[in-house]
Amino acid sequence: MSSAVLTSLEEFLKRYTIPSDEVRFFSRSHIFIAFRAYLTDVKPHEIVTMDFETFTLQLNKVAEDLQLNTKKMGKTTYFEFHMNNTTLPATEITNTTTPAGDEEKINIQDINIFLCCKLCCGYLVDATTITECLHSFCKSCILKHFQLHNSCPICGVVVHNTTPVSGLKPDIVLQDIVNKLLPGIPTGELHHFAEFEEAAALNGKHNYHSVLKPYRPCNIYLQWVGPDVGSIQAIDLIHKYIRLPDHATVAHISQFVCNKLEQMEWVLPQEAKCFIQSGGVTLPPFFTLRNIYENSLDFESKNGFLILEYDFKSSLQS
Repeated sequence: MSSAVLTSLEEFLKRYTIPSDEVRFFSRSHIFIAFRAYLTDVKPHEIVTMDFETFTLQLNKVAEDLQLNTKKMGKTTYFEFHMNNTTLPATEITNTTTPAGDEEKINIQDINIFLCCKLCCGYLVDATTITECLHSFCKSCILKHFQLHNSCPICGVVVHNTTPVSGLKPDIVLQDIVNKLLPGIPTGELHHFAEFEEAAALNGKHNYHSVLKPYRPCNIYLQWVGPDVGSIQAIDLIHKYIRLPDHATVAHISQFVCNKLEQMEWVLPQEAKCFIQSGGVTLPPFFTLRNIYENSLDFESKNGFLILEYDFKSSLQS
């Protein structure tokens, strides 16, 4: 961390140490995230590389020089800050749970703890949750962590003795919240990954596409082709709207339809095989949803949902 950044850290901390009526305590990770946002605001054209461990050492030194009060809860040290009107303007969001006409605005920094990854201290990208303890991280961050460890980096619970990756699940709802509050996150990540892939291709390095690339959630509207077109009698699903990652294949959708009809106790002939269509065109089972968009096969849409139809034909037909 350069001396210029350290000077900025001292200036940043001084903004929050002016006496006022409201006192709050923040952990090192909270301060790290807020400080990065501060640098982005005051130095938008400057790229600053920060290491969290080095930042922690310098934070302790500057906090001691400024005589900031601290308190310890468990193994975590919290630093005292005095909130005042001279602090940085923060992104505001509206609390929609309050009665109409009585909206409450809060700073997004107040909920950063729920939106940030505890490993990289950045906003969540491809939010992924450990099923054992429900702690969430960036997908790439937790995959790197599990290369060396088999436990949660926050609570220490053992996820799996041999294959901890099996205890991970994409948290689409949490990622949707992050994307709604910070719409630049998904666009920026896809742009950065495209640059990374281009540089890797030029250097002849391994392609990490299937592991690290942020997925694009796809909204699908599934419907039966109908009795006039259908080869084998079927019915519409109860829930026609689904959301899938863009690497899901047509074969996955076919299996999903069969499973749902089975749950609805609809009996299909043993030789019936499910085919997925888009605009009357039967899609290859190995096609991913990304392939459908890349090949301009998304012929029909409804309120932002890609319309796909399913039909059943006999596998005995030549």
